[in-house]
Amino acid sequence: RGQARAEQPDCRAPSEKLKERLRDGHWTLCRQGGGHPVYKRTVVLQDATETTVQVFSHASTASDWRSMHNALSDLRAKDNGVLTAMPLADGVQPALFVRRHELHKQMTELQAQVNRVAGEIAMNDADIENAY
Repeated sequence: RGQARAEQPDCRAPSEKLKERLRDGHWTLCRQGGGHPVYKRTVVLQDATETTVQVFSHASTASDWRSMHNALSDLRAKDNGVLTAMPLADGVQPALFVRRHELHKQMTELQAQVNRVAGEIAMNDADIENAY
């Protein structure tokens, strides 16, 4: 009573975690036949002006109990530097995401400018208080 419960560890099978991560990361299955399934997605990376297609593949049959864990780790690494991810597409959709990224960058710059002006106002107010 009154004590916070510790968060339960995720006990799902690594293959289920991988499926969820692929779905949440907007990965599209492009090739399955024969060997390794190949997934692709379109991303906007930090400081990029164009979209990039990322590719991810993993073994379809686990020869080692660590293979799904390694696949999860590799998939997490693909998220480094990604601002926006979307299913593999061409044409208008990536252009819209690039524009979204440009707008986000402008908004960040404007927020920094507002913060600088707010700091100057605060310093000016302090100078006025000290003068009287």
